[in-house]
Order: sequence, then structure tokens, then C-alpha cells
Amino acid sequence: MRLGMGYNGVTKQLAACALEDMQLSSRHNDPTVEVVLSTLRTEEDKQRYIGSKLKASAAIFGVGAKASFDQSHSYKHSETTMTAILECHVQQTPVSYNKTPVLTQAARDLLQAHPENFARSFGQYFVAGQICKSSLSAILTFSAQSKEQLDEIAASIGVEKGPAAIDVAGSYMEKASQSRVAVECKWHSTGISTNNLSTLPSTSDIKNIFKNYKSMVPEPQLAILQLYSTIDSTVALSEAGSKDMGVCSDALRRVANIQREYGDCRSLEAKRVLRAVTSTAEDISSIRAASSGWQTVLEQNLATLDDYKQQLEVCRVREDLISRTQRFASQLTKPQEYDPKFTRWFEYGVIDATSTIPSLKNEIKSKEEEIRVHGNGTVQYIHREWLSGGTIIGFRVQSNWHDDTNGAFTIEEGGVGHAKLRMTFKTRNCRGGHWTVYLDYVEGNGYILE
Repeated sequence: MRLGMGYNGVTKQLAACALEDMQLSSRHNDPTVEVVLSTLRTEEDKQRYIGSKLKASAAIFGVGAKASFDQSHSYKHSETTMTAILECHVQQTPVSYNKTPVLTQAARDLLQAHPENFARSFGQYFVAGQICKSSLSAILTFSAQSKEQLDEIAASIGVEKGPAAIDVAGSYMEKASQSRVAVECKWHSTGISTNNLSTLPSTSDIKNIFKNYKSMVPEPQLAILQLYSTIDSTVALSEAGSKDMGVCSDALRRVANIQREYGDCRSLEAKRVLRAVTSTAEDISSIRAASSGWQTVLEQNLATLDDYKQQLEVCRVREDLISRTQRFASQLTKPQEYDPKFTRWFEYGVIDATSTIPSLKNEIKSKEEEIRVHGNGTVQYIHREWLSGGTIIGFRVQSNWHDDTNGAFTIEEGGVGHAKLRMTFKTRNCRGGHWTVYLDYVEGNGYILE
């Protein structure tokens, strides 16, 4: 965009220039450089990362949101896979014109003779300055053969900021190579790019590319728009454009607010944000803009809101599971003994969650153990402890004997809402015992209740 060019806020198109020649003030300033290394191993990590990007780009009315979601398809995570993102952002201080703009004689004549046509010819805004910025991201996917192998790599990886992040990323790649963990790289850039962006870069490639990128001069990426009315009070929007501008801008401001809320959304706020998304989407759907430009913008934002709804619906289901687990956890606060007699099974917490909550089936893990002892003429005590590695949402103790001779059991510690379950099984008189324990649990910071 050339300085002084017009911009039509209704059609979202450039317009003719209505101003005398303009010059930028000097922009020879040292750029700011930000280098960040982030790791995504869980769905919560991924949503937090995307949310931070949405929050940073909320004022762009959906453009930043779409880029974040498009790029997010490259983020992979599972028990044996994680994503590390090394980013370098280079930006110079925004620059603007060096003296007050003046309308050309032709623009002034049109404004006096046909003021209603001014916006049609020159738009409502003019390009008053620019922001020079560029960014480069290396999206590194680590694929291990086992969870334990990936744990070893991930144990020392966190969020690293500053120039040292480049060396830290390199050291992780070296460690992965030594452990025979596969590493694949995808690149994403805006503004200036660079050569030799391999999908299988070496450690030295990563270091050299990012260290050289920090010294590059960024290119203009964002235009600073200014209303003509700020330099000439007689400028007015056309009636149709003014109506569209007011109604549609209000809707887009609501989208921007939702983007900020989505970025800040904590685990127990999904329902509230989902209601705001649904309400805003319904209101936008009812708007019939007079111009195709505004209608396109509204449709793009509806698509963004639909993405939010899908993500937030999963968050809402997860939120319900957390609330149910918390309620069950409050019921098991001290050791309790249970005597089966003719009772076949005892259930605690959320049972069969993988079948009753299909949207979370990939997040819910299960364990099963059979405890069987033979009688030896004495009362026997069998101690068992299960570590979930996350949070237990439910478990079932099944008595495998159908008569009343199976022994009792005691829940000693933990259980629903906790990371572990410790139990003691006791045989009856000289009899043995036969039980099976089924355990469901979830992993990730979003599920930690203790």
C-alpha cells in the first residue's frame, strides 16, 4: 500500500489517492527482536498457545484468528508425539507521514460539489503510515517410539524466551537425534523469508537460519489507516456506507472481544464464552450488508466463530467432566471399608466415560487389574496402589464371586479426583478372594484437581 492511497472500509478495497504527495518520516530505527520457544504436548497446551495468538491479533477482526487456526493443523500431540515451535519476530517502530496531509484540488472540488460521492471515489480512510514486521516459525514435530522415550526429551523442555531459545532448540534436536527420536520441521513465515528451509534441517541449519534472520530488515506488513475527517471535517461517509459501517463494525468489535476472551479462557469458563460465541454468530447471521465487501467480511468472521464453537464445545464437555469428578471426589474423604457379600460391583465417580463421552475418548485412559489369591487357612491382606499419571475420574471394583464368601476391601487413599488410588483387600476367614479393578483417568493440566 502506497502512502496516501485511499481505502474503502465498506468494500475493503484500495481507492484513488485524494492527497498531495506525502513522505514517511525516517524509519531508520533498530528493530525489536523477539525469539520464543514453546512446546505443545497436550490439547490444553495447544489451546493456550492458539489463544495467545488470538489475543495478540484480536484487533484485526478475524485475520489473525484464521492464520492461527490454519497453522494449528501442523501441531501434533499424543503420548509419543509433541510439537515445539521456535519463533523469531522482527518489528520496527511504526512510522507515519512527516507533515499534515492536504487534499488535492480535485478532491476538494468533488467534496464541495458532490460530497456524497467522495467516499465512493476515495474511500473513508487514507494510508497514513506503515508497520514493518516479519516473522519466521519452525514447527518441530518430535515422534518417539514410546511415551517413556518422549518423556525423556520433554522433561527439560518448557517455554524459553530470548536469543538463548535458538541454542536451546538446537540442543533438544541433538538430544532427539541421540535418542533416535524422529524430528520433522515445517516452516511458516510472514514478510521476509529465507532460503534453505528444509523439512529435515540439521541442528546447525536451525541455529544459522534463526541467527541470520534476527539481523534482517523487516518489510511493511500492516498499513496504518486514518479517517479523512481527521484532516477535513467536511468529509462524510455515504449514507449506505455509513449504515453498513456502524452495524458491521459493532458486530466485528464483538468478535474481537470474543477473541480476547477465548485467549484468556480458563478451563472452567468455556460455557460462558460459548454462549457469547453463539449469540454473536446468530446476530451476525441476521445482518444483510448492503455491500458485497462487508458481507464477505461477515461471512469470514462467522467461519471463525464456527471454529471457536467446535473448540469450545469440547472444552464445555471437559468442563462438565471436571465438575462431575469434583462432586464425586468430595464424597470420598476418608478410608472406607466395603463388604461385597452378594453385591457384584461397586462404582465410584464417572464410569465408562469413553462410551458415554465420545468427544473425549482420546483423552480418557483406562487401566485394569485382576486381584486373585487362594485360601491358606488365615485372613490375608493384599495391598494395591495405582498411579494414574493424571487424575482419576472413576473406578469400579468388581467381586468375581457370586456368593457371599468373597472378602472385603478398603479404599485407603486417593481415588476419584486424585492422581492415585490405594486399596487393601482382605480375605474372609480361610477363603481366598477374587476381584477386578477398572480405572479411568485423564492426563493434562486441565484435569488436575488436587
